[in-house]
Amino acid sequence: MSPAPLLVPPLPTPAADATEALHDAIAARPRWAIPCRAAADPAPWTSEDEEDAAWAAAECAACPVLDLCEAFGIATRADGVVLAGRRWAKHTAGNLRTRGSDTSPAPAGTEERKTSA
Repeated sequence: MSPAPLLVPPLPTPAADATEALHDAIAARPRWAIPCRAAADPAPWTSEDEEDAAWAAAECAACPVLDLCEAFGIATRADGVVLAGRRWAKHTAGNLRTRGSDTSPAPAGTEERKTSA
């Protein structure tokens, strides 16, 4: 199973499109080609343990759907998971959407700068 969660509709159009695109791309490839699906234990992609998250993020490096995974993270405002080689937090997707996707979230195992509300 992919760590990209199956979200319950109705989703806003960008989130629905990103979810469908990612799930279609994953389904079109063999299980062994997608690191989060090939792993015997997918827990590191949702683990709160920094070492597990760093391992999962490193596994993402060769993933053929990395860009779609990042688009999914941005569109769905991913939180607390490793997607596209990074651990996502609530503010990550909002920051990427504001700045444009040329700015990436902090890699897993690093602390993202917190801003006060």
